[in-house]
Amino acid sequence: MALTITERMRMTAGGKAWRTYEIVHDSSTLTLTAGSMDLDYIEAIIGVNTNMSMVAVASNLLDMMHISIAADNSALCWASSAVCTQMVTVVGW
Repeated sequence: MALTITERMRMTAGGKAWRTYEIVHDSSTLTLTAGSMDLDYIEAIIGVNTNMSMVAVASNLLDMMHISIAADNSALCWASSAVCTQMVTVVGW
């Protein structure tokens, strides 16, 4: 099973593409490619709102908040794939 992503907002400002997605995590996937967000390059993660299940393991809840951009700026990477729903805004092109 993969991440489920739903686009919530799309705009262009300052010559950059801005995207907001609702991302529903399963229990196995740790990356989301830029191509999946209609981007070639991810420059920044602007905001993350995490709706957490209280039945999740505490260490997973903390790790799940750690989102990074892959070294080649081609994907978002999570430290944990604990089941949750997040709203994530990214900027790129």
